[in-house]
This record gives sequence, C-alpha cells and structure tokens, in this order.
Amino acid sequence: MNYERYLSSHPSLAQVDNLERMAAYYRKNYRDLLGGTQRKILDVACGAGHFLYFLKKEGYREVRAVDLCGECVEYCIAGGFIDADRITRGDALDFLREKKDVYDAVVMNDLIEHLEKDRVVAILAAARECLSPGGCLIIKVVNAANPITGSSSRYGDFTHTLGFTQESLVQVLRLAGFERIEPRAQDIWVFNPLVNMVGRTLQGSLNLLFRGLFLLYGRKTTTIFTKDIIAVARV
Repeated sequence: MNYERYLSSHPSLAQVDNLERMAAYYRKNYRDLLGGTQRKILDVACGAGHFLYFLKKEGYREVRAVDLCGECVEYCIAGGFIDADRITRGDALDFLREKKDVYDAVVMNDLIEHLEKDRVVAILAAARECLSPGGCLIIKVVNAANPITGSSSRYGDFTHTLGFTQESLVQVLRLAGFERIEPRAQDIWVFNPLVNMVGRTLQGSLNLLFRGLFLLYGRKTTTIFTKDIIAVARV
C-alpha cells in the first residue's frame, strides 16, 4: 500500500480545530500512562501530529517520531509539532529494529489495523525490544466489537486491513512477547460538562445493552465496547 498521499486523501485529519480537542482526549486517556515530562517517548506513525502537538503542549521534550508518509512528516514539521531532526520519514519496523532499550514509552495510535498480520507481530515485537526496563507500549486501535461503529471504523479507511477486539489485541501482544497487558476503554468525553454527562449516561446504557447481548450469544470475554480500544503493554 502506498501511503505517500495519505494525508491529502484524508483532509479532515489536518483540520487545525482538531488539535485542541485531540490534546484534551490524549490528556484524559494517556497522561497518567506517560509519566514525567523527562521521559523518552517515540510516536510511531505520527500521522497529522495530533499526539505530537499534545506532547509539546504538555512539556515533553525527549520526543521522537517516525512516519512512512512524507506529507505527514512535512506537515508535522511545518506545524511546529516537532523539530526536523527528531522525526524520521521511513518504515517504522526498520526504524524500531535499529533501537534497543531506548524509550520509556512507545505509542502507536491507529497503526496496526493498517498492517498485514505477520507484520503486526513483527512491529510489536520490535517495539518491545526498544523499550527501556519499566517502559510501556501504548496502543490504540479501532474496536471491531462495537456493534454501532465497528464495521464503519474497520472499513471507513481504504488502507485498513484488520479489525481488533480486546481479545485479539491482547492475543497479538502476547504473540509479540508482552506479558503484562491491560486493555482499556477509551474516554471520548472531553467536551463541555453537559455534553459529557449526557454522553456518558447514554454510553453507559448502551454498554449494558451490548454486554447483555454478547452474553446472550456466549461471548463472555468481551467487555469493552467503546469506539476504540487502548492497551498498555509493559516490559
């Protein structure tokens, strides 16, 4: 798959008004996982730079990034999200295999659903090797178990090749050598208090309904129904 024009074929990704909303989302879901601002962080497949913007806004300075798409790399540099000498245009697997015991946190947002199965295991295993002792991999994928958004999330991007549930995400992380794995439901409610309250109430009711239906059909292990799943894998 050619990703050279990925950003221009997804113009909504580069909307400036997304930056603050996504920063609030990452602060809600990732800040407690990343630790102090002195930690060394790698953003794999940084895309339009939303996570890089968040890191810079929070005061993280030991940040590196890699992306296969030249458009994305240039956009992140032009936007001031990261310095040019701290971002690499290239294959993420090749980049990771050159590192060992380097980073305190490796972050992969919306990456592995674009890869072939064998390559998913390889890139996760390479990420494990480049983590320093006590480090963690933070990974976010679309949730195929969500009865409402699962199908559209899987097929809404032509470059997607896979879908994940919490079970298959934990499974592939184990295949990559991780043992301490924590799948998490995401929290998207980072708007005004009224919207957050209404949204959480409706989402809670739907989650109970989905859980009941899954149990009815014998799927006892599926408990996360948010649009995306976040997993933390530690070494």
